[in-house]
Amino acid sequence: MSVAEELNQNLTPQERLKRGLEHLARMRVAMTAQIFTVLDEVNQLKHQVELDVDTMLRDGGFTDTEINTYINFAPTEDQKKIIRANKVSFEAVAGLPGAEGEARREVMRSIERDPSFSYEQIQGTFERRRGDTLSIHDKLFVASQRAFAETFSQANMRHEASFRYKASTLHALMGEFSRLHAYVDRNPFRRTKMLTSARYAPFLTKMKGVEDQLALAAEELFTELNSVFPGCSRPMKDWAFIALEKPAEAYLAQAHYSLQRMSRREFHMDLPGEHTSYYSWSSFDAIRFLSGIKREEDQRKAPQVHPRDLRKLNAIDICAGSGGQALGLEAAGFNIRALVDFDRTSLETLSRNRKRWNVIECDLSEPLTQDAIHGWRGDGKSAYSLDLVSGSLPTAPWDYRGDGIGELFTATKQIIASLQPKAFFFETDEGFKADRHREFRLSLRQYFANLGYRTKIWKLSADEFGVPQNRTRYYFVGLKRGQGYGDLLPPEWNIKNPIGRTIWSAAFPDLSEHIRHILKKNFGESVSKIDLKKAKEGLNPVQQAYDRWALNWLRDNKKCVPDLGKIHLPIVGAAARAWGEAGFAPQLRRPVSISDPYFALVSDREALAKSPIRPRTPKVALTASVLRLLQGIPADWELEGDEASQIQQLSGMRPPLMSLAVARQIHKAITGQSVDHSDPEARKITSGRDRKLPSFVNNSATHPDPMRYRAQMWKNSKIDEENQDRNLAFDDDDFDD
Repeated sequence: MSVAEELNQNLTPQERLKRGLEHLARMRVAMTAQIFTVLDEVNQLKHQVELDVDTMLRDGGFTDTEINTYINFAPTEDQKKIIRANKVSFEAVAGLPGAEGEARREVMRSIERDPSFSYEQIQGTFERRRGDTLSIHDKLFVASQRAFAETFSQANMRHEASFRYKASTLHALMGEFSRLHAYVDRNPFRRTKMLTSARYAPFLTKMKGVEDQLALAAEELFTELNSVFPGCSRPMKDWAFIALEKPAEAYLAQAHYSLQRMSRREFHMDLPGEHTSYYSWSSFDAIRFLSGIKREEDQRKAPQVHPRDLRKLNAIDICAGSGGQALGLEAAGFNIRALVDFDRTSLETLSRNRKRWNVIECDLSEPLTQDAIHGWRGDGKSAYSLDLVSGSLPTAPWDYRGDGIGELFTATKQIIASLQPKAFFFETDEGFKADRHREFRLSLRQYFANLGYRTKIWKLSADEFGVPQNRTRYYFVGLKRGQGYGDLLPPEWNIKNPIGRTIWSAAFPDLSEHIRHILKKNFGESVSKIDLKKAKEGLNPVQQAYDRWALNWLRDNKKCVPDLGKIHLPIVGAAARAWGEAGFAPQLRRPVSISDPYFALVSDREALAKSPIRPRTPKVALTASVLRLLQGIPADWELEGDEASQIQQLSGMRPPLMSLAVARQIHKAITGQSVDHSDPEARKITSGRDRKLPSFVNNSATHPDPMRYRAQMWKNSKIDEENQDRNLAFDDDDFDD
């Protein structure tokens, strides 16, 4: 009998499962530790023996991947701690030697959020970082290089160089032609004057010569294009659709059309091209694509898809609270099919702000019926096309004193099994990942695996997403198999937003115009031109004292406030001390105004000298307006109840930016559409009132897939033009229509 069999004698199945999980956890720790044991041994051998370490490792049976890792991987002490703490496997460590600096730091942050980060995901992160530094034109330039590399793989390199040279020559002629015509048509009278004056005959002769050269070069390149890229011609009406999936093919089709037109001299003042609200193209861009010339202007980093062009998906949010998470989902490109909660005040807030939202009162701790769950979908054609179920589940069952009682993950099992969305994510407390909850976690992941979902657990900190809070949450994320799971990576924004920049407008209502102007300018906000010297000279001593207090607070305060999700009124004890250390007075419900006696006292030196005690410097009041800004809730999102009720609602709301970040990753995994989050427009959270449009309006703003809508409208316009041309061809006069 083996040792393991002896140890497992007389154990119940539950005890055997518990012992097995403990053994596996210890084995994973040992496997990670073994990596550093080998690394230390290799580093010592490098300096102590003359024989090549590579040879020794290869002789010992190590693979090429192992040899490369153990020889080239030199982690810092901080990186070693992260790898050990997250029990990282050798497969993931093998991907780290390929990058240094910021790329490796980003991977380490991803490993902290998701310890199961694989080798392929690490390599994808490195590739994405290289791609993120390119503008959209550079990306198309890279696409052109790949297209040529594939096409000319068996052809003579001289042939490719000749093709590129001809395209470059034609591109230069097109530029010269456009410059000459721009000179002629600078004003309405110049063309007439030049055509009727013998003085400009040499200039017109030169322009005619450039036009002849352009047509000849276009004809030659057109012949070669048909030889190199046979079948690249596509109907113009389909270009917009082709560009959505294969932009390189769209450029080839545009180049084919442009060359054909120019070789036939079917152009006058303008070269082929068209700019409409649906789709735009240019013969310059098409020929530049063929030539491989990089575009010089507009080199800024550009998003792949503008946020307004994201395809609209459908979502249901449970434990919706007062709408913080729903606002993030909307900004991420989701239409809200239903919001489910049990708190009456929160439901009233939701209904008050969005009358069109389907707000449902339901206690998830009570038994649910299949009919009730299916009723959340609502009516309409898209009722059964559900992409996402999300929720912010109670954190108390999982905190450091929690025992799991009152958890709602069990309820989510039935909800996901009934609704079968493409993806889901649930926010919960850090304690959910604790060892004492391992069995529950394992059974939960197994249940969803049986339903066809692959699950991830992400650890995200609010301060990395522009929310200045010491708020760390775990996100339990699931994606149905076949939905592009390889792209489901934890969000990586690393956008810091200090407290002062976030709340100064609400925390200091009596600032002078002079200081407001300076702060706005420092924080990158738009400012109007004022006479700063004159504004500063007119300040009285009390106002100056108030301004000094505000500036000192903004300079000295910490970068983050405590976790707003754990506020319970009244704020006392350790929580009150934490807020006090951050520069706040948690019991104060009105902002500190200039009428506070402190400012009159400190502005009067004589009165201050006679004062028996040193006046205590005021702290910022923890008002609903300040909490709103700390959470990132729009100013026009109306909350029900008095100040205390609003504070309680705000503390219970999820920061929309965190929900936006998670939902965007899921959206990308489902649709393949990605957004550049360095663009402020991609992080914009609004109440939605500016998006209210009449139901009869049909345009790209209301269409579920704006890019495909515009592509279809472009196609319709081209079909209309074809019909008009056909009618004119058969029209025998100008009067019988």
